[in-house]
Amino acid sequence: MTTSDKTVICNFLAYLYEEGCFNREYGNPKDLFEEIVRPIPFFYLGNMYAKGIGVSKNIKKALNYYESAVNIGHKEAMYELYSIYDSNTEFENKEEALKWLKAIAEIDNSFQAELAYRLIDGIGCTCSEQNDNQAFELLKKASQSGDKDVIHNLAFLYEKGRGCEVNYEKAKELFEKASFPSSLMFLGDMYENGLGVPKDIKKALEYYEAAYSAGHQGAIYYLFDIYDSDTEYGNKEDALKWLKTIEKIDNSFQAEFAYRLIDGIGCTCSEQNDGQAFELLKKASQSGNKTAIHNMAWLYKKGRGCDINYQKAKELFEEASRPHSFYHLGDMYENGLGVTKDMEKAIEYYKIGAEKGSESAINRLQELNENV
Repeated sequence: MTTSDKTVICNFLAYLYEEGCFNREYGNPKDLFEEIVRPIPFFYLGNMYAKGIGVSKNIKKALNYYESAVNIGHKEAMYELYSIYDSNTEFENKEEALKWLKAIAEIDNSFQAELAYRLIDGIGCTCSEQNDNQAFELLKKASQSGDKDVIHNLAFLYEKGRGCEVNYEKAKELFEKASFPSSLMFLGDMYENGLGVPKDIKKALEYYEAAYSAGHQGAIYYLFDIYDSDTEYGNKEDALKWLKTIEKIDNSFQAEFAYRLIDGIGCTCSEQNDGQAFELLKKASQSGNKTAIHNMAWLYKKGRGCDINYQKAKELFEEASRPHSFYHLGDMYENGLGVTKDMEKAIEYYKIGAEKGSESAINRLQELNENV
């Protein structure tokens, strides 16, 4: 019996068993595999242990059989080894996964791009100039297929000068060709910062908005930042619009959004906005955010978005302990807001606030000294 014949038999037995067609009276297929031919069945024995077919599932044994299969020339086993080391919960090992991915990429060009990404990102290896150079060459070859993802990543290397000299012109050309949401982000960044092109905030905004429309959530942070602070394109109404969008996906911005609603930054102060700010700050304060807790206390003190509640305001100002929290505590004791008037305590709180940098506390102490 030739090796080819034995391989056919192994393939056929594996197929019958995996399809549930194997007649049990002929015995366990595992035993037949080992008896009929060695070492051809290693790959299929690996499959049986990996999937628990006719044997107890045992990934460690599966790995051993797959490695034996590779050692005798069974290239398909490399894909199984890569898959297990890359994603199996118990046996995940990114270094081993990269080793097998390198072996696969030598015989299968469709894996060159994946290997390049891992070399760039340091997945299973340390980021290095040598790895960047290898990734660059791999992506140059892979990009010839027209794969947009590959073209985008090659553009990234040109833009960052990794594995090659910085080449903004080439990066721009390839980002435009790829037209991925993240490609549009990079183009926006190039125009925002004048990287290889004249600085053009208007074009940057157009690219960021296009990236967001194409599904890149990160673009909203850039849009907010430009509209919030750019000297030429600053627009508090648009900034608030994007901040509102950010707040829906990023809880860490709830307090900032609430603060703007309260102070009328990019909007008109209103009872509706106060109510929304109050609800936002209630959520944000649950994470222990001291700024959110302070602002929540202020709303209780002023009765904005809620009924006045001096007891709750005092409790939250004490918890927040921000410089300005001490000013408000001083004000409450000076004016008897929910507490017995106590000028000594008021001055004590003003002094703490002043020491911590509260301008209001500093000014109030000066006023009190002038009136003595």
